[in-house]
Amino acid sequence: MTYKICFLSEQCHCQASIARQTGVSRCAVQEILREKLQLGTVDDRKRTGRPKKLTARDEQYLKVTALRSRTASSAQLATELSENSNTKVHASTV
Repeated sequence: MTYKICFLSEQCHCQASIARQTGVSRCAVQEILREKLQLGTVDDRKRTGRPKKLTARDEQYLKVTALRSRTASSAQLATELSENSNTKVHASTV
């Protein structure tokens, strides 16, 4: 949607016209265009936050292990993960 708004803006459409065509409010159009002007792009910015504890490979390993032994508890899965990949996680993370 944001790319369409930027495209219409480059075609010299006014904000009200863009809002009607895209079905979003004029204020939302204005905010998107302001962000494009300030940042030079409308792509999502990288968000701050706590980094992931598990890698994609760890997640895949847990998924396969849980499917193989469906009766295993999360504590058992966490223990098995720490033994095999040296990634110590809490049972609630699993």
